[in-house]
Amino acid sequence: MNLTSSMEDPWNGVGSKCINALSTYCLVSVCRDGKKKSQEFSRGIPVTDLQFLGKTQETGTTTSFIPDDEILHTTDLDPNLVLDLFEKSSYLNKGLQFKVYILKNDEVITQKSFLSQAGLPDYITKLDSNFLMNKPIYFENKSETKETEIIFNYNPKSENEIIVSFVNGAETSEHGTHVTGFKMGLSKVVLAYIEKNKMIPKKEGLIVTGDDIKEGLVCIINAKYEEPEFEGQTKTKLSSKDMQGFSQVATTEYLNELFSKNPKIARLVCEKAIISAKSRLAAKRSKERSKKESSKLFSSLSSISKYSSCETKKPEERELWICEGKSGGGSINEARDTYFQSKYALRGKPLNAYETPFHKITENAEFSDLISILNIRFDKKGKADISDLRYHKIMVASDSDSDGSFLTLDCESNI
Repeated sequence: MNLTSSMEDPWNGVGSKCINALSTYCLVSVCRDGKKKSQEFSRGIPVTDLQFLGKTQETGTTTSFIPDDEILHTTDLDPNLVLDLFEKSSYLNKGLQFKVYILKNDEVITQKSFLSQAGLPDYITKLDSNFLMNKPIYFENKSETKETEIIFNYNPKSENEIIVSFVNGAETSEHGTHVTGFKMGLSKVVLAYIEKNKMIPKKEGLIVTGDDIKEGLVCIINAKYEEPEFEGQTKTKLSSKDMQGFSQVATTEYLNELFSKNPKIARLVCEKAIISAKSRLAAKRSKERSKKESSKLFSSLSSISKYSSCETKKPEERELWICEGKSGGGSINEARDTYFQSKYALRGKPLNAYETPFHKITENAEFSDLISILNIRFDKKGKADISDLRYHKIMVASDSDSDGSFLTLDCESNI
């Protein structure tokens, strides 16, 4: 697809002006209409008149410049930016070869050639390699003032979307109306197909959203548009409203026809969205359960009157001081560092845990509280899960008498 004069890269004008103004030397040579002409500038001021250099069969523009080190902090150019620009341009202009020579002190230090015969199909394999469909979905649409070229596939193992978009050859990193139109068209067709073919049983109550349809999406959108409008000076987001409708209609019409002729592809795309919706719903329910459990746990812990928690939430920093009775608890409470030290006061002679059946220990009020405080979980067979312990240090403070010794041994037996 060739650009008309009104579909040129939107950065060209300001780019040429900036290079001219910020260069001590700028030479522009143009080959056009069988003639070659050139003119030299310095800091935006013409040094020579427009000069006729003779006849030529070549076409194109060459700009040579030396950045002004009195204005710019650094005059070193990043060759990777240049290489990346021309590599992307080769995908957007299939069959057109770009040769890049990077010189230093008149010596070629890097030489690269970029050529893509397929265009966007080559580009999408560079973005990702793990795809849902063997062949990506590709289509294009044209009018007198607008063109759009779209290719997409899915990575079934990814939760993220990758969308790269362009307008008149310039990358729009913040996307815009051409991308919004595609997303709306894709969602409309997928949701309609799911409903029409009753792919979700009513009893499941599952609702597929636009985010579910976009999960794992890998897409490239190449739009061309006469007199495009952008948000802000960076021109990284297209704001032309009619481009949204154009992109949406192109997407809807093509996908409706594709899905009707290729139900296998339609089901692959729709089932991918349904799986994403189910995963999202499962994650939501799990989060809600976790919140309820945390809420119950917080409520149960706050109801333990003889327990005082610390500030830090990091288990590796926290210490739990188990002390003997209210008197010992009072002393510990006054002396402890509330940032990392917690206190739990046991009554003088709790249950003898040694050789006591497991269910009797869990039924005991004192040890049941201690289990909740430590966040120890048990399966049906009584096997303890300590992977989520709240404390990595447990201290027992007791009197130096027989009761104190019993308390210490009892705590050790229980734990």
